[in-house]
This record gives sequence, structure tokens and C-alpha cells, in this order.
Amino acid sequence: MTPFAGYDMPVWYTSVKEEHAAVRSSAGVFDVTHMGVFDVRGPGASAFLDAVTTNDVPGLAVGESHYTYFLDIHGLPLDDLMIYRLADQHYLVVVNASNNDKVWAWLNAAQRGDVVIDPAVPQRRLPGSDAAALRDLRNPSAGADRRVDIALQGPASLDILLKMQSDDAAKSRLKALAWAGVTHAVLDGYDVIVSRTGYTMERVAFRTVRPSRQGRFLVPNG
Repeated sequence: MTPFAGYDMPVWYTSVKEEHAAVRSSAGVFDVTHMGVFDVRGPGASAFLDAVTTNDVPGLAVGESHYTYFLDIHGLPLDDLMIYRLADQHYLVVVNASNNDKVWAWLNAAQRGDVVIDPAVPQRRLPGSDAAALRDLRNPSAGADRRVDIALQGPASLDILLKMQSDDAAKSRLKALAWAGVTHAVLDGYDVIVSRTGYTMERVAFRTVRPSRQGRFLVPNG
């Protein structure tokens, strides 16, 4: 176990070599429940996220995601992140654990107008800031809405997810999910957000975001 951002992180269980080989030949589960998960929704959500990140948020269709950066007022990176568009006015944002508190404070300060984003026009507010609702879904205050992120990566990962899904229409959605796509699924009775993304360079790779009380559901099936 290694201390990381206030968490005890299991860097490996058997050996780095064995676990790397498992991901390349079959599948591996990555416990990334330490990562921050923000909920951003409302009529101003798209404009607000577009103003504070580097990628084209309005260009995301519902069911798509992209990799991007948060920048400060000087254009320096605060964190890299993933944005998932779940509905027309609803986004999920996954950030690094080590930057969670910093980014959360920055977003709220920027939304309130506590940060001068344009020295030439000090009173200027970020687009959409008055019509976007922000929630930290890792915080206990989120209650039953708390969410955690667990990744399933490797060539067998799709087959594992399909075994956990009994609905034929949902199976078809998972099979058809393009890279960076995101969809809802019910896996072994649990309501889960599934995206086809990951950092392992495997083309068959998924990240799942689900209620924190359901964080262990992949273990018996892995």
C-alpha cells in the first residue's frame, strides 16, 4: 500500500509484471475510487465547462466524452480530466485525486466571480456561471448520490461486462459503444455509467462510475 492524496493505494496485488500481462492478454480491474467525480448540470453547464477547460465542450454530443485540461487565469494547467456528457444539460467530470480539492475550490471561486478572469474588465463573469449547478460526488454531503470510478481494461473486458448484463438491448449498446462513448447500464442489478475510455492504451477498455456503496460489484466477476 502506498499513501496517495489521503488514500492508501494498492499499487499492485501479486506483481506489476503479472498484472500488466493480465491486462494485455485478458483484463484487469483498476481501483481508481480515489479520483474526484464532479456533477455539473443546468442550462449554463456547457458554457461554463467550455470556459474553464481547453477542449470543445459544446461540441460533445450526448453519449460522448473527451480528455481536456483545467487552466488558471494565466493559462497554466491546474489538472487534466475527463468530461462525459450524460444528457443535454448534464455532465460528469472526473479529476485526479491529488488535485481534487484545488480544482473544486477553483471552480466554485470562478463560478461565484471571486476570481478576476479578465484584468481589463474585472467585473467580467464566466459564461454560464449563473446557470450551472456543481456537486462534488466524492464528498459525503452528496449522500446517496456519491459516486466512485472503477476501470476494467483489456481485451476480455467487454465480455466480462456482457456477462453481467441480462438485457439484450443494453448488451447491444455496450457492443456498439465507440471509443470515448458513454452510456448507462445495469450490471448485476447495479445502475452504472460505462465509458469506453482508459489510460492503458488498450482499445477494449472501460471505466465505470457507480454509487460508492456498489464499488465492489466487479470483484466476484473479474
